[in-house]
Amino acid sequence: MSGLWQSPAWPAGGQQPDYINACGQVDYGGDARALLDILHKVEADMGRVRSVKNAPRALDLDLLDFRGQIIDTEGMIIPHPRMLSRGFVLFPLSEIAPNWCDPEDNEAIENHIARLPLVDVTPMQWVGAMD
Repeated sequence: MSGLWQSPAWPAGGQQPDYINACGQVDYGGDARALLDILHKVEADMGRVRSVKNAPRALDLDLLDFRGQIIDTEGMIIPHPRMLSRGFVLFPLSEIAPNWCDPEDNEAIENHIARLPLVDVTPMQWVGAMD
């Protein structure tokens, strides 16, 4: 798991709190569609109701990459189509997969990060008492 990263809620001007973002890597023996279905079930179990695009939600789980494959089927595009323009995705992804390359053009993650505006992403630190 990556560290936690904070980014402003989107779209701007809404009444939602900032987002908390992270990336994780899992070992999974099935196919990409089945894994995405599991992620959607977890979202639903946490109360997410898919309604309109960008509706407020407590949890949003995305499948960013699946074994370096390029997949474009109904309801699933991998790598995630907007991940390369999102610092709140690329920074935590670089923590867990520093050698990741975009399978579409084989470009390294650090090159994509170098093109990002940095103003909207802040690394978070754990603050709390351990009892």
